[in-house]
Amino acid sequence: MKSIICNSESVRAILDGRKTQTRRVVTRMTSNVDGHGRANKEFWEQLDFSDYYLDSGPSPAGNPGPYLKIYNPTLTTRHRIYPIWFPGDKLWVRETWKPFISVTDPRYGIRYKADKSRVSKGMPVNLITELVAKSTKWRASIHMPIWASRITLEIKDVRVERVQDISFADVIAEGFPFEKGSEVDSWYKSAFEGLWDSINLKRGFGWDTNPWVWVKEFEII
Repeated sequence: MKSIICNSESVRAILDGRKTQTRRVVTRMTSNVDGHGRANKEFWEQLDFSDYYLDSGPSPAGNPGPYLKIYNPTLTTRHRIYPIWFPGDKLWVRETWKPFISVTDPRYGIRYKADKSRVSKGMPVNLITELVAKSTKWRASIHMPIWASRITLEIKDVRVERVQDISFADVIAEGFPFEKGSEVDSWYKSAFEGLWDSINLKRGFGWDTNPWVWVKEFEII
């Protein structure tokens, strides 16, 4: 089962039922090539993403789509780029967390920063005790082990598009508390642009570059 990293706002939106979509940039780490898994860096950098067409799938080998068909001018070949996630896949959510042991009763477990809630049932007490002994500070989501996760998502659909192709309904599905027909209809893309750039601009995938993204639709289970 794969994991997905979510910030606190995304976690709250998922728990509230507001967020049912997420977008991830098409990179060699989020993609497979042909039928051979992830590409090496040298091969990936040869691909010309301006020379493409969309293929809904399936591939000749029967693998489901969607695909980006991208040209490699170095090898004069075209390759299927497809996501590492498919409908039916389960994702466990990594979020900001810390271990706790109560001083007033014998409970132990995990506290979650997104909503300050805590879970004690099923937590391995030996690991919690060891973690508390080291530090009780908030820990980055990347360092959350699977046994500490409280949220599992199931992917319902995956598609590929440019990030600027996002619709108003999709912005809402990304967790924005907008209502269709409201005065924000005219600037919903600007609102999402700000969020997108706060996460992706420094990585070289800002809104203005209009990168390809995998759009994952999911539900909490």
